[in-house]
Amino acid sequence: MAHPRPGYRHHAPLLTEQGDALLRRMEQHPHAPIWNYTCGDQLVADDLRQLDQMRLELASTPAYTAGEVPEAVVDALWAQRPFVPYLKRHLPTSRAQIATTWADLPTLSREDLARHLPEFVPDGVDLDRMVVYSTSGTTGHPLTIPNHPIGAAAYQLLLERALEAYGVQIPLRPDAMANALVCNQVETIQYAATLSVWNGAGHVKVNLHENGWRQPDDAHTYLADFDPPLLTGDPISFAALLDAGLDIHPLALASTAVALSDGLKRQLEAQFGCPVFEWISLNEVGPIALACPEGYGHHVLDPSMFVEVVDPDGRPCPPGVRGEVTVTGGRNPMLRLLRYRTGDHASMAFGPCACGSSAPRLVDFEGRLPVVLRSATGGVVNPVDVSRILHPFPIVQHQLVQRTDGSVELALRAAPFDTSPIHRQLEALFGNLELAVRFVEEIEGTGPGGKVVPFVADA
Repeated sequence: MAHPRPGYRHHAPLLTEQGDALLRRMEQHPHAPIWNYTCGDQLVADDLRQLDQMRLELASTPAYTAGEVPEAVVDALWAQRPFVPYLKRHLPTSRAQIATTWADLPTLSREDLARHLPEFVPDGVDLDRMVVYSTSGTTGHPLTIPNHPIGAAAYQLLLERALEAYGVQIPLRPDAMANALVCNQVETIQYAATLSVWNGAGHVKVNLHENGWRQPDDAHTYLADFDPPLLTGDPISFAALLDAGLDIHPLALASTAVALSDGLKRQLEAQFGCPVFEWISLNEVGPIALACPEGYGHHVLDPSMFVEVVDPDGRPCPPGVRGEVTVTGGRNPMLRLLRYRTGDHASMAFGPCACGSSAPRLVDFEGRLPVVLRSATGGVVNPVDVSRILHPFPIVQHQLVQRTDGSVELALRAAPFDTSPIHRQLEALFGNLELAVRFVEEIEGTGPGGKVVPFVADA
């Protein structure tokens, strides 16, 4: 069928006539946001069959105990070993040795991916089906992450599982919007799409910032008209949502990227009258763990993922001992990671939980805290906007510090290059504030476990 954008079939091969009508309604609404991106799930019929099987696999609960490496994870690593250069070099030469030598296997960091990404992509994968994500760099290491349409769609399946844990089932209708991903940035991509794995239901990414709309009231009218049953985003976006006064009635709010405070969670629950939950997810591996409905930590969500907590030497920590959260496995077939350090800290607990789940859980999880930066006029500057400015440049790591007087200092770990374009864009973002950019060989780790904190506000 014809579509206003030539070639859209490449983005959404399974788009139906009903889905096309919904897409046009979302895109051509008189109060629609300023669309600036084209996106589709790129799924084909065989992908849906594989995702149906994955949905059955996700019905099982992750189950392993302290000191145990799940057999399914060992099987997967052994099967991947011949094709993944990094695994071929670092895994033992027999399957039986994987579990017995696990604590001696090296751990990975985000810097390893930034420097040696091809080492983790399996040989022989269909590169024509690769989809690429640019991470925001909120951990200090901006990355380009390869994935596959099936790996991307697994996010929706894991979101289904998370919603079920909170007793929520959102309607997945091919003639209605199911999810709105809300942001609050000076600039970000905005698009509308349909999700084949969700029965063709609609999905939009929208920016609550005034720059994302043509008229001041457009966001209110647009979101009220579609009234999405699920809102996803981060705490900074959800804080803006509280102030927006939207006439919407979501069934759930799912927060990720940085830590959600109890105070903000309670405010959101009071305003919208629905469950608000945090889940831990990384672009590299997908969703990792879900906040326990009874408040007892974060339960491991995906049975294909092995989550452990390790000390600085990579040795597994006993239950109850804090260390760095480290993951193996996941649903991204284009990126096979072994003992990948997330930069977040917690301890592990095992056994039945008061909520009824028997999945291992992370206790006292200490993720990245939201940092609010300020412009010269006192307005909020989202760190993601800074990351967007830095992303095109050959930077290994960065740290931006805003002092109590408002001045900004940006440290770049990189080979020296002309930073005048960065200066200009940061000046446009922050306004008339003192701004310094410098190159460094190392950035001091001041966060938990000595990790680098990429954004610091002294005020």
